[in-house]
Amino acid sequence: MKLLKKTLFYKLKMFGEISEYVFYALTNFRVSFDTIVIIVESECNGKISDFENYGDFIIQVNKHSNIIGDTDIPDVLSSISRADIVCFIDDSFFGPIYDFSELLNGFAGSSSDFMNFGFYPSEKYKKDILFIKSSALNLIDFNNFFNEDYIDILSSKLLKNGLKQHFYCGQDDVSDKCLEVLFEKKFPLIRIHDLVYNSFDPRYIIDLIRQNSEYPVALIEQYVFAKYNPNLSSKLFSKTIFPIESSSITAVP
Repeated sequence: MKLLKKTLFYKLKMFGEISEYVFYALTNFRVSFDTIVIIVESECNGKISDFENYGDFIIQVNKHSNIIGDTDIPDVLSSISRADIVCFIDDSFFGPIYDFSELLNGFAGSSSDFMNFGFYPSEKYKKDILFIKSSALNLIDFNNFFNEDYIDILSSKLLKNGLKQHFYCGQDDVSDKCLEVLFEKKFPLIRIHDLVYNSFDPRYIIDLIRQNSEYPVALIEQYVFAKYNPNLSSKLFSKTIFPIESSSITAVP
């Protein structure tokens, strides 16, 4: 089997202090990806130097999605051109729970040109993970690259050019236990919003992570306690519940 060359674009959207789960993800992505490009928004409290040991290229952008600094974009584009698969992921996921190898090898052997992660193959649902084969790389450019909706924009562009799309989780997988499907399929990432606001007990999902992977659940606990109010944290980790009204259970901006 041909050894695949894989490039990852990882976008940091988090404001405030960078949580440890991000550095864990970047460290473990190195096992699966040959080249890692980290995109940092200028409002993020992390310094560029914080990420130098985690990525091959670091691109800083401002709130208008314009590139700032002296990143060598031609070198980034050259890296893309040599890749068999390019992945776009952001920091709204915990993981990797599982290794990416099985997923990427399966995608490489499929007839699809690109793959989105999601349960709803519909334009009205935002797409936030994208895998692209070399057959589609000529359509990647840096127009709107750092836009919040870039993956949606690029996915639509690929479809309009007649390329074949695949959803990792199809509509048949939709249910109240959709996160369980991810464990059955061994998808490497867990969307933070889906975990925190799951329709049934999120502690069950955390137990599945403990039982089925080596992912350090303490990183989830650290992030939830830093970003959400104590009532929601207690729901996930069985801590003492503070007298806070349910209407205030929202993420800290």
